[in-house]
Amino acid sequence: EREGLAAGIRKLAMERERKDDFDEFAKWLEDNGPVGVFVDGANVGMFNQNFADARFNFRQVDRMMTYLDEQPRAEGHCAPLLVLHKFRTTKGVAKEEASQKLIAKFNEKKWLWATPPGSNDDWYWLYGAVKSGEKSFLVTNDEMRDHIFQMLPDPKLFRKWKDRHQVHFSLGKNQVTCMFPRPYSHCIQELSDGSWYFPVETDEDMEQEGWLYARPIAANE
Repeated sequence: EREGLAAGIRKLAMERERKDDFDEFAKWLEDNGPVGVFVDGANVGMFNQNFADARFNFRQVDRMMTYLDEQPRAEGHCAPLLVLHKFRTTKGVAKEEASQKLIAKFNEKKWLWATPPGSNDDWYWLYGAVKSGEKSFLVTNDEMRDHIFQMLPDPKLFRKWKDRHQVHFSLGKNQVTCMFPRPYSHCIQELSDGSWYFPVETDEDMEQEGWLYARPIAANE
């Protein structure tokens, strides 16, 4: 299922991206992957930047990448990969000395993949995260409802993958919080005997979760 989803994403990307550029990324992933965590750099860098004169925040990206790099990763998986459009690394705030130092750090640690001009970086981090396997995750608060995600060949399979692999996050002044998905699917589940499990919240703060079990009433009951 996952390989089929990855193939579908790659096909769509190749129809919309420059073939040589996307092939280069796919080949790098084949030679160097799997990657344990992909990071939607634009989403992290613009987190909470919803005020006047807001701009891309490289310090936030650095804190996220440092945090992720310090976490244990699955055997055989390489360092987290930050996917960021090239203009983010060459224009605007990226020209400032402090930003240049952080970009140099990202490159030195081999954390950064800068997608080329004219590309949509979403295709890169999505394909990479799906292709890298069941132990790979994607850090983004983007709920992936844009038109490009609507074009995927199997929306149901994509939603299932998203539920298992998307990592939501928050950033405080000196804190990084990543909410990794549960190790099990949090969807309504039907068993072979006709019974059902429904996910439910068990407290007002939605911090604990449980399951409601329902089954058909037998004729002799």
